[in-house]
Amino acid sequence: PEVTGAIREIVADYRSRILEIAQHANLPHDLPDPAEAHKQVPLGIPSGPKKPALERAFKPLGYTCHGATGTFTLRRRTASNLTVELYMDVGTWSHSVLAIFRVLGMGFKATVSLPVGARAVLHAQYPIGNAERWQQIVDNYATLVAELDRTLVPAIEAAAGPSPAWYRPES
Repeated sequence: PEVTGAIREIVADYRSRILEIAQHANLPHDLPDPAEAHKQVPLGIPSGPKKPALERAFKPLGYTCHGATGTFTLRRRTASNLTVELYMDVGTWSHSVLAIFRVLGMGFKATVSLPVGARAVLHAQYPIGNAERWQQIVDNYATLVAELDRTLVPAIEAAAGPSPAWYRPES
């Protein structure tokens, strides 16, 4: 209970500040709010395959990419045997994205919804639009995930301690 309480406090802090964190993470693209994004990219313009952009952006960060259409899970293991994931729902017909960052360890799951940009609406889907916009979204998420890997994950590791090597919540 002591450990889960500490993790809960850390996650609550990050959830309350995630837009501020996104503003200070130097995201490479200043994406418009969702209503404006819908106006800028007409419906019906394909964004193309999603996975290649995800693999290019997240492989250097140590993540593997699982999924083909609709949803993707990007995953890595930490030195203390925690599993870090970015779950992305890209829809099959809505062409919108929603992302959740998770840290999983023995006895806990810490989750934070990620904004696509500093002006995004939290917990809401964001229109993907065309291939160029998809690349911008991926670039922003990769930058924000790198920031959370640098700050949030170590804070959770310090509070939780290591998980056993055999513990793999993804299996």
